[in-house]
Amino acid sequence: MTQPYSIQVEPGERKLLPIDHRQPGSYQLTCIRGQGFLRVMSCSTRLKVRAGDSIAISARDIATLTASDPMAVMLTEN
Repeated sequence: MTQPYSIQVEPGERKLLPIDHRQPGSYQLTCIRGQGFLRVMSCSTRLKVRAGDSIAISARDIATLTASDPMAVMLTEN
């Protein structure tokens, strides 16, 4: 992922975030619109994500995003 990547998620929908096992770094998830939950499989809890929130995720982690309201998120490399 060299350029920003946007994802749209509808209420009740779950999206698997892109994984790049070759990348040693991380990427930044920024919520542009809506709200939902982020589940990073290396953590035992899910995080509530709302518009304006920004979270760093390891490029090697498996993560899913589930929307409770229509969401738009942007992923950028760190």
